[in-house]
Order: sequence, then C-alpha cells, then structure tokens
Amino acid sequence: MAATLPGSVGWPITGDRTIEFTRNPDEFVQSCVKKCSSKIFQTRMLNKPHVFVTSSQGVKELLEGTLYSKIYTGVMELEARGLSPPPLPNNFFF
Repeated sequence: MAATLPGSVGWPITGDRTIEFTRNPDEFVQSCVKKCSSKIFQTRMLNKPHVFVTSSQGVKELLEGTLYSKIYTGVMELEARGLSPPPLPNNFFF
C-alpha cells in the first residue's frame, strides 16, 4: 500500500485555510511543514483540497512520478469515503 500525503484537507467550509494563508503565506507554509514534518503536505484552500510542494526534492519527485502515486492514493481514499476531490492537475500549488 502506498503512503498518503501528510496533512489534512478537513471538512468542506469549516476546514478551509484560505484566510490563514492570505494573512501570512510564509508563516502558513512554515507552520504546516513543521506540523506535518514534511515539505509536501495537503490542505484545503478555496474550499478544495490542495497539495503544497515546498522543496526542490518534492518537485523532482513530482516530475518523476513518485509523488503523483502518493497523491493518487490520497485521492482514492477520499473517493472511497464518498468525497469527490477536484481533478489533480488543478490542485498543485507551487
């Protein structure tokens, strides 16, 4: 079984973290990296699940396909719970 991405997309509307991000993007990303112990994490922004990749190694994994398999597994788990995440290409935030 493939590993899932760290972080949480939370519940729709109540789990949205857009305001926290717009207040101070650097602090938001740093706190999520620290909380998740990972430079790649997921969260809910604009009421949609998003994946943040905050390192060059993460981008390399993304382009090589290893990160995509982790994200795909997370999306499949959401769908198994009856949630419908938006298509993956629209969710990457660099």
